[in-house]
Amino acid sequence: MAVAKKAVVKKAVAKKELAAQEVDEATLALFAGVEDNEQLNQDELALPFLRIAQKGSPQVDEDSAEYIEGLKPGQFFNTATSEIYGDEISIQAHGYFQNFTIWKGEKGSGDFQGTMTPDAFRELQSTTNMDRDGGDFTRVVDGEPLRYTDTRNYIVVLPDHIEDGILMYPMSSTGIKASRTWNTLNNGRRINGSKAPRFATVWSLKTKGFEKSGYTWKQVSTVKPISWATPELAKLGIELKDMVDSIKATAGEAAHRANSSDGVQDEAADSDF
Repeated sequence: MAVAKKAVVKKAVAKKELAAQEVDEATLALFAGVEDNEQLNQDELALPFLRIAQKGSPQVDEDSAEYIEGLKPGQFFNTATSEIYGDEISIQAHGYFQNFTIWKGEKGSGDFQGTMTPDAFRELQSTTNMDRDGGDFTRVVDGEPLRYTDTRNYIVVLPDHIEDGILMYPMSSTGIKASRTWNTLNNGRRINGSKAPRFATVWSLKTKGFEKSGYTWKQVSTVKPISWATPELAKLGIELKDMVDSIKATAGEAAHRANSSDGVQDEAADSDF
């Protein structure tokens, strides 16, 4: 186990150093005017997830193969690169959608089964007896429990870590309250009297600890706009529109599938009462 841990840490450090490298001016000149015309569909992509570490997350457990050196509960991190962003980040959202992620088995050890749109879930709920377990809805099918988790998904870029590209940031259970606040504030943003596109704003998200019934967890506590997008970020928002629309059209299923083993553990750690 110690060997596996060292390998994960070494790989994360190497990726971090590579991302930090700057492109020299001569190389930049070669890139000028060259566009990447590859047309990849969503099934060919595996988006990294932006997560908040919890006390029970494997990434903070020194005996876990997923351990990330230096990561502490309450800090944001990248599931693909193991990059640690701290407990406060600047974030630009390029898209938003709600879905219900479906897990088979007990909470904390389930297998990802897919996603449902809110309309499809409400239709199922109207004809099926379901129980509530924290922020989840559950039912038993063929003797095994199925869990439906209400998930608010943001397709984001981090302006201070633009080299990390596009990430998926799902908010569920205790994160839904913060998501509602974020959506409400965004809905009121105006440019010359017209509703601003979601990517027009750079936000600050900050976490803190919460406690209820003896259970403690870390979650977003503060959401606030800090600036309008720079011309470069605005251009990025326009360029990413087709990709964002593709992700929303598939309800993020490919992204959730690629991160299923990581996702269910975080859902368990981030459960509400």
